[in-house]
Amino acid sequence: MGRFAAILLAVTGTVALQVVAQAVVLASVRLIGHRTRGATELRRTFWISLGAVVPLFFGHFAQVGLWAGFLVFLGALQTYDDAFYFSLVTFARWVTAISFWRRATAFLARWRPPAVR
Repeated sequence: MGRFAAILLAVTGTVALQVVAQAVVLASVRLIGHRTRGATELRRTFWISLGAVVPLFFGHFAQVGLWAGFLVFLGALQTYDDAFYFSLVTFARWVTAISFWRRATAFLARWRPPAVR
C-alpha cells in the first residue's frame, strides 16, 4: 500500500469513526430523553449529558487508537504504546489550539477600534 493510500485510509477511518460516534450520541440522547421524561430536571440533564459525553469519549479514544496504529504501520514509532501516547497528546493539543482560536476569533469579531476624534 502506498503512503498516500495509507493516509487516505486513516483519514477515511477517522471520519467514519466520528460519524458513528455522532450517530450513537444522537441515538443515546434521544433514548435517554425519552426514558427520563418523568424525572426531575437535574436528573434528566445529568443522564442526557452522560449519554452525550460517554460515546464521544470512546469515539475520540477510537480515533486516537486508529492514528496510533497508523503511526506504527508507517514505522514512524516503534511501539503501539508510544504511538498511542503521542496520538493522545497530539489530539489533546489540537483540541486545545482549536478551542483557543475559536475564543480568540469570537473576541476579535466583537472588538471595535476606538473612535478617532
